[in-house]
Amino acid sequence: MLRPVLDRLERVFGADPLAGPAADAATLEIGATVKLVGVVRAVGEPWRAPFTGGECVSFIVREGPHWNGRTDGSTGRELLARSQDFWLECDGGTVLVRPEGWSEYSLSVTEARSDDETAYARFVAFSERYGMEHRETLSAFTNEMVMLEETLAVGARVAVHGAVGPRAERPAPRAGYRSERPLTLVPPPEGKLRVSDRPEHL
Repeated sequence: MLRPVLDRLERVFGADPLAGPAADAATLEIGATVKLVGVVRAVGEPWRAPFTGGECVSFIVREGPHWNGRTDGSTGRELLARSQDFWLECDGGTVLVRPEGWSEYSLSVTEARSDDETAYARFVAFSERYGMEHRETLSAFTNEMVMLEETLAVGARVAVHGAVGPRAERPAPRAGYRSERPLTLVPPPEGKLRVSDRPEHL
């Protein structure tokens, strides 16, 4: 209950940690809180987004308004979300981002409607591929509601704000990277990991 309140206070009164300059990935120190800008690469098998079908390492589906004009006050409710570790390729090096715990995403939003046969087919394929029979999402989708999908796409350029953690215990399984253990970027002890693809943060 406390975290939503803190989020609102931070948005109103706090400085935007993603607004400042990016750090040099080649000179990171463990324990420092930094902003990095780079390109997202999958560590293992990426997700396929529920409605757009693109490769991603994170997605969030929220309930939008009824596309027929009806309203019921539920817009913005989160229905489905998944995330995984990912590489962030920066000019000065590559780090392993671990969005465990408290993380916040500010990503481009795509709308999907139940009268869009392609979007519907993609969601059915998503459910079958991952064994996720998410009835609440399907019910909202078929009830003339717009689905709002945010994805952290593979290949996207993003800004990430977090704490530099210790090196990974073993190299993540991605061909072509050097064998030494990568530094990690994790949620800060007293905050959250932030990821954004907004132009003002890049």
